[in-house]
Amino acid sequence: MFSVHAIIHFMSRRRKILIEGLLVICVVSGVAVKYFLDEANQPNDGIIKVSKVNNKQNNGGYTINLTPKKIVGRYVSFDYPAGMTQKPQTVFGSDLETFAFTARDVTTWQLGVNVSTPKGGTLNGDSGFNFRAHNPALYQESYINVNNQQVTVMSDKTVSFGKVAYLLHGAQLATVSLYGDDTTGTQPLQNVFMMVLDSLHWQ
Repeated sequence: MFSVHAIIHFMSRRRKILIEGLLVICVVSGVAVKYFLDEANQPNDGIIKVSKVNNKQNNGGYTINLTPKKIVGRYVSFDYPAGMTQKPQTVFGSDLETFAFTARDVTTWQLGVNVSTPKGGTLNGDSGFNFRAHNPALYQESYINVNNQQVTVMSDKTVSFGKVAYLLHGAQLATVSLYGDDTTGTQPLQNVFMMVLDSLHWQ
């Protein structure tokens, strides 16, 4: 038969093993809980990417407000996209009036409208036109009809979208240029280019 001392010793040993086992279980459980909490707090690539796309769509991202906004100058008036920001410009040389607008998209949209008095009052008297005309490998010359007037357009072959239109009015020349890119292609830029040209009126 077991002595009382042996029984007490056996029970104490059993209790110790039980307590140690419980401690091990608690430690393992704590580590597991911490692991899952850490994992839950880690960014999930798929969710972040979708969130970014949704925010870009919901907040407009780099989408430009193309609603026409009228501007009236001393020599010309025209419409430009409300989402573009006008930048201050300095008039010098043969320039009479200059407007510049920018907006952020895939690349920065750059819209410029300039009124000048070219040498001799002809298109060939404009240095910018001459440079493009003499570099057919870089620029393609074409013609469009705007408000019953034939307008010369120079398209930059080196960029996604880059066009410059020349409108003569007596001895004065209005130059409309637009450079940029868009996630949906070049059609939005073409629409803006024509919006400016169609709305341009001499004062």
